[in-house]
Amino acid sequence: IPVIAYNVPSRTGLRLTGDVVYELAQIKGIAGIKEASGDIALAEDIILKTRGQLPLYSGCDELTVPLLSIGGTGVISVVSNLFPRAVKKMVDSFFNGDISKAAEMQVEMKPLINMLFSAVNPIPVKTALSLMGYSMGGLRLPLCELDKEEIKDIEDVLNEYIQKYGEK
Repeated sequence: IPVIAYNVPSRTGLRLTGDVVYELAQIKGIAGIKEASGDIALAEDIILKTRGQLPLYSGCDELTVPLLSIGGTGVISVVSNLFPRAVKKMVDSFFNGDISKAAEMQVEMKPLINMLFSAVNPIPVKTALSLMGYSMGGLRLPLCELDKEEIKDIEDVLNEYIQKYGEK
């Protein structure tokens, strides 16, 4: 079964290098890499060393368009859990040559991205989805619910983006 390798140092405590990703690219079942280190220079090194052998997906919503601009393939996105059509439109805009539209959308999403990472993942995204009317169930320990002020902050940001993107 094809798998996508994840480079998420904030979760694993380890950072894959371009050389390690090159080695992974030689394994038949590795179908791509989610690059979530936040390091554009590392992403460039991965693209340089794999020379197109391994699709690179942005794993940091705030770096989607910058990673696409250096040869990234797409995004594995947290924002798309809330606004899938907006993320698709941003990526499609980039690949259709409307770089300024893609860049504009990338910058517009920054407050939303900040909100989604204002607490330990997946607490904010599950809270936001619940506020949007989706049944998410409770959080499992050691995760805990946000306080009323934090929920209000999420609700304020959500309402702005629901008006902007028309998704709910």
